[in-house]
Amino acid sequence: MFKLSLCLLFLVFAVGLCFNYKPYTVSIVSFNQSNETGVFDTTTLRLIGRERLVNGTVELKEDMDDSHWSFAGELYFNPTENNNFKRMAFNIPLTPICKAFKNYRKYFSKHAEYGKQTNFPMHMDVCPVPKGTYYLKNIHLNSDNFPLMLQRGYMLGQGLFYYDGVHVGTYSICTILEDVD
Repeated sequence: MFKLSLCLLFLVFAVGLCFNYKPYTVSIVSFNQSNETGVFDTTTLRLIGRERLVNGTVELKEDMDDSHWSFAGELYFNPTENNNFKRMAFNIPLTPICKAFKNYRKYFSKHAEYGKQTNFPMHMDVCPVPKGTYYLKNIHLNSDNFPLMLQRGYMLGQGLFYYDGVHVGTYSICTILEDVD
């Protein structure tokens, strides 16, 4: 049994060397919104400096609960700058908003420290997602917990919001993944 475990460990290590997985950085390229309902207002968000840090405020004009609101997420990838994004297999199926917040907040809460970089309650489960004005200060994406196997290039993430099953807004963030030198 020990020999088998050792062989598997060696095989995993060898495969990693063959594919040359390296750490990478993630930088935000752009942020866009298509908000038909006006429930979210992200118009004051800006990308600042060479680091492309997110700064500004987001206003949520009503509480979001499972009785009306749902969320879906999609990821697209483009290895070049030709704006020809291909949909990836990773997505978030249409999910009630509170369940989506509870299931996926752990992936986003590591990028902003509550009380220092944001006042949005990403560090705890809340339902309904409370209305209010939330600040974002010097937010950057940290790739430490991202898989090493992601292809380098441009990645587009889209969050789609639905009210009573009707699509009412899309929020898109475009990032670039680059190897660390």
